[in-house]
Amino acid sequence: MAENPDIDENIIERSVAKLLDIHNKQIGTIDLAYDLDIETVTTIFIRINKQGVELSQADFAMSKIASNERFNGPLLRKAIDYFCHLAVAPHYFEHIKGHDKEFSSTDYFKAMTWLKNEKDDLYDPSYTDVLRVTFTSEFQRGRLSDLVSLLSGRNFETREYEDRIAEDTFMRMKKSLFSLMNETNFKRFVMIVRSAGFISSELIRSQNVLNFAYIVYLKLRELKVPHSQIARLVSRWFVLSVLTGRYGSAPESMFDYDIKQISSKPFSEYLQSVENAELSEAFWEVGLIQRLNTAISSSPIFNVFQASMVKGNDKGFLRRHHCSRYYFVQRRYPSYLSKELSEEQ
Repeated sequence: MAENPDIDENIIERSVAKLLDIHNKQIGTIDLAYDLDIETVTTIFIRINKQGVELSQADFAMSKIASNERFNGPLLRKAIDYFCHLAVAPHYFEHIKGHDKEFSSTDYFKAMTWLKNEKDDLYDPSYTDVLRVTFTSEFQRGRLSDLVSLLSGRNFETREYEDRIAEDTFMRMKKSLFSLMNETNFKRFVMIVRSAGFISSELIRSQNVLNFAYIVYLKLRELKVPHSQIARLVSRWFVLSVLTGRYGSAPESMFDYDIKQISSKPFSEYLQSVENAELSEAFWEVGLIQRLNTAISSSPIFNVFQASMVKGNDKGFLRRHHCSRYYFVQRRYPSYLSKELSEEQ
């Protein structure tokens, strides 16, 4: 107060009194019986959090992973967190290397080293996205609540909880995470999306469209399908998903349905059947036209139209020397664009 003579003394006193009163406040705790089944615990967890910041099944899955030291859960959780952080902020690599020596010596860290030089922001997965891709591609299930159960060791047939199932789940999640983080897999997938004309994240409104397309890519790689076929099939599925808003509502249910269909028949057959059902003549002649009648500039259908112009190297309106892709670059990197255009001219 001596240094701030204009301050109201009463405000200072009230603030200090509130601060000193913190140690008298009680923190509410809820103790759960040790023998409660995971569904009951999950229900309690979700209902409580609806009153504040609502936590998701992905949050619950991450907490289950982090709390299981027996199967190296904390290390797996770190790997997921660090990968997501590096995808957005590559410069964080040196911080991890310098401040987390234990993690820096693991195979996880070696697998994500390539991110330190990665500047592409087309697909920057969050930990929820990583869990969806790794779990669905490995376990052929689309609901993260099933992952929570499996991490606890639930046997879906007997409804009992077994350590061997929990151990197997952690091992398979680890294997699937390495597949997701693999530099070749990740970069080839992003290249496939770009080759379809989606060169900017502005053209992709749904992260789940990217997630499931990556799941398809990983599944086809696992089946050793030639890369040329993978590129064609994944790009077709991706464009179909954007065009129809396939994962816009109830994405987990659609993930679960699609992955089960893919696991039971050749993907090319399933893709063809979905195209026949979703992209019939009625869609092109009536549905598409109706959905284009909108004031929303970020309409998925309009985004597909813009991506098709990029893929076809269409010229800009009244700018015969500039391809449409330059305008997406201009919005995000204007200085880069002016340099490139001056060199071209």
